[in-house]
Amino acid sequence: MTSSADSSSGTRPSLWRHRDFRRYLSGQAASVTGSSISTMVIPVLAVLELGATTA
Repeated sequence: MTSSADSSSGTRPSLWRHRDFRRYLSGQAASVTGSSISTMVIPVLAVLELGATTA
């Protein structure tokens, strides 16, 4: 009966040590930020610059 060092100590390796995870998280953060900004900015620009109605 053998056990690995990770399972015997009860700790898991941190995700922050994985380069792929950091790249994925950074990309997701940029995507969510861009989507949030565009849903706010595009209607505001349409109203201010193009004279569109608020509806």
